[in-house]
Amino acid sequence: KCCEESCGRSYHYPCAAAAGTFQDMKKCTVLCSDHIQQALIRSKDEVHCVVCDSPGDLLDQLFCCTCGQHYHAMCLDITITPLKRAGWQCPECKVCLACK
Repeated sequence: KCCEESCGRSYHYPCAAAAGTFQDMKKCTVLCSDHIQQALIRSKDEVHCVVCDSPGDLLDQLFCCTCGQHYHAMCLDITITPLKRAGWQCPECKVCLACK
């Protein structure tokens, strides 16, 4: 559920990523796209992109479902789609499913 008290949006875990929410793995919180700017206050230590060390455009961030780190799609030179967001893994966590 979006942690904004007045918001009623709820998501499955992978659906939250696909919807472009901001997820804070340490606090186990989600902010929907309407309330994503609150992440700058609520999760100020977690909003920075690993590559550029800036919060930048929070709507452009990808959330690694394994380690919980955030990356800007622009920093990784990839195009975001809901399908890419759902279950996305960062370059550090992604491994081949066949050979590991």
